[in-house]
Amino acid sequence: MDKGRVDRWHRFPGIVHDIHLYDGRSRFLDFVPGHAGQLMTWPSQRSRLGFILMGAIVLLLLYFYFDPAGNILFPPCPFYTITGLFCPGCGSQRAFHALLHGHILLSADFNLLFVLFLPLILLAFFEQVRKLVFRVSDNKKLSIFYSTRFSRSVLIVVLLFWVLRNIPLFPLDRLAP
Repeated sequence: MDKGRVDRWHRFPGIVHDIHLYDGRSRFLDFVPGHAGQLMTWPSQRSRLGFILMGAIVLLLLYFYFDPAGNILFPPCPFYTITGLFCPGCGSQRAFHALLHGHILLSADFNLLFVLFLPLILLAFFEQVRKLVFRVSDNKKLSIFYSTRFSRSVLIVVLLFWVLRNIPLFPLDRLAP
């Protein structure tokens, strides 16, 4: 059987076409507008990883060289702008900028939750990179991120942080950015 031969093909106008190749891999193909009969494939996993890493590097450089506190590149928090209350993410951009410059305490002063959750965010990012690079399929879902208990715990911590950082009393006002 030829390498590009199609076993099954579902075509719906204007929708991504699901093409199953003979080797069992599923590819998403779409017709290029204006070019009848030509197919365009979505990027492979490795090229998606390259795009993700390039985007991460660009964001790191952007946050390193530009201060979010007074720069027009970084938008203000829409929740704070509308309500005047701090959301759980308020101060995260300034915290990330301070963290990139090695100011851990200043970063924690901007957003303590961001600093505490950063190891989990990095762990999730590197786990996805590991899956893309080494083509690992975790069918058993051993990761803590798939646990219901973990998801509920994170939700409770975020909601509690959200409420507590908006209470203007002495120990709790330190949570505001």
